[in-house]
Amino acid sequence: MNLRRSSLLLSILWLAGCAATEQIAKTEAIESAATKETNSGAGKTETTRAAATTSAIDEGETANAAATAEMAQVLSLSRLLQRMDRVATLEPGSVQQRTQQLDAKFAELDPADRYEFALLLTRKRSTNRALTRAISILSELQEGANDRIVAEILLLHRRYLTLKKQYRSQRNKSIELEKKIERLKGLEQDLDNSNSRMQEPLYPLPGAPRQP
Repeated sequence: MNLRRSSLLLSILWLAGCAATEQIAKTEAIESAATKETNSGAGKTETTRAAATTSAIDEGETANAAATAEMAQVLSLSRLLQRMDRVATLEPGSVQQRTQQLDAKFAELDPADRYEFALLLTRKRSTNRALTRAISILSELQEGANDRIVAEILLLHRRYLTLKKQYRSQRNKSIELEKKIERLKGLEQDLDNSNSRMQEPLYPLPGAPRQP
């Protein structure tokens, strides 16, 4: 009887131990899975944070690049004065070379470069065609200017070039009129000489001086 009880007790203890072992294994498995899930979530969180940070940096750089590009499309007072100084200090040979460079890629020029090109066109010995083109460029720049002082400077510069062109045109007309007057004087003198010859007698008296 005691032997049966001892065997039954051992069996119960063995079953309890197996059950406990199985429960521990399940618990460890659950804890391991939870740990993996937590680590995975943390990894995803870090990855998301890193991606967000990188995206923010890229967006900031893109915004800065866009702002720089937008500033390049605006003719500010400082850039206007800078181009004035640059053109004023260029040597004659450099002026021609720089003018050709800007003219070759005019469609791609920003407002500051276009203003510089207009200044180069109005240097000494500029033609009426160059003045006309410079006036057109300044007019377009004035319409797109968002600074009142810059717009006023462009307006005054354009008016000055317009007056310069008009003065040159009037001067050329005056020179042409002077040439016509000189030609008319020459014709008048020729007519006077012809009239003098026509008034000479065909048979002058002997000893009378002949008209030249």
